[in-house]
Amino acid sequence: MTDTGTFTTKLHLYNPAFYDASPISTTTVFTVNNTADTINFAVHKLGEFKDCSVSLFAAGSIVRPGFPVAYKIKCVNNGTEALTNRSLIFVKDSHLQFQNATISPQSISGDTLVWNLSQLQPDSIISITVNMLADNIPLINLNDTIYSFVSIDTTADYTPADNSAGLRQRVTGSFDPNDKQESHAGVITKLEVQRGNYLNYSIRFQNTGNDTAFNIIVRDSLDEKLSPGDFEMVECSHPYSFKITKGKYITWELPHTNLVDSFHNEPASHGYISYRIKPKAGVAVGDHINNNASIYFDFNLPVETNTETTIVRRTVAVWTGKVNTDWANKENWDINEVPDGEATVIIPASVANSPVVNRNAECYSIQVDPLASITINAGYNLLINGK
Repeated sequence: MTDTGTFTTKLHLYNPAFYDASPISTTTVFTVNNTADTINFAVHKLGEFKDCSVSLFAAGSIVRPGFPVAYKIKCVNNGTEALTNRSLIFVKDSHLQFQNATISPQSISGDTLVWNLSQLQPDSIISITVNMLADNIPLINLNDTIYSFVSIDTTADYTPADNSAGLRQRVTGSFDPNDKQESHAGVITKLEVQRGNYLNYSIRFQNTGNDTAFNIIVRDSLDEKLSPGDFEMVECSHPYSFKITKGKYITWELPHTNLVDSFHNEPASHGYISYRIKPKAGVAVGDHINNNASIYFDFNLPVETNTETTIVRRTVAVWTGKVNTDWANKENWDINEVPDGEATVIIPASVANSPVVNRNAECYSIQVDPLASITINAGYNLLINGK
């Protein structure tokens, strides 16, 4: 049901390279309020494509010394072809001790957990909750940063860039149960932006009142440096609907949630929303991306989360020399890219090969460790743009 006026409706395809839709769009004119229209779209598969993606986020919990912490791994087959015999690998931080998982891993070796996915049909999802226990102080301390990582086999994958995801978290003590977190722990590099990496946000909420919360609304205003066209929902703890208005205002409605209060049932009083979104391509080094949310429990005043700030930093490129001495060979760098004019370069000592600049190159700054060396061949320049 909608207002009077002219409306254009089109089908949003996850990947237009895999499917097309007919018609592309349709126009409806409503002359009377509260009328409805039915529109049919025919979706046609353009071929056979293998395309899997994974995401990793904290399932409504944060890292506190000595306390449990839960992670959700979500694996989605976005392609048109079934995926068979894929290895899903989760590398936990060494300060987290594995307790159990909703799907038991086939193998555990040190910090590495492995699941063998025998088959994953198109448009299907596998979700795994992994329960951990954080180390006690002094093995882990407040404000430490821990890092965990998940990946899935990229064999013949159409977009291998989204076949892995990392999660950085700060270790905290006492906390507000209604908060917002982002998986990069406050920093994303310019190279990660250029590669199309997502910022992964989680909004946690808890009913700390003394009665049930029947309906919950969560509102989020996107920073102008975020791209609303690259927004994707990952998961929500309760049934929901959402809308984006004016390209920046997100509203989630969780009706009939019946979220019990923490006094009567603390474990059941929690909920969360997880989504991911890309920064705009034009963000610059030093830019701050700020984001917070407002949580409405029934008719109460909103609970404001913290403002989660992510700073765009320069890419740090460390020379490895694992192939040869050629500066311009991306395989000689730990980032698997040749540094550009905004990168900070580090040349460590005791590497297999010392770098040789045999064509014009540039970077923002360079650190050459004692006993390390760099050669710039005659006729070429290494331009250092920083101060």
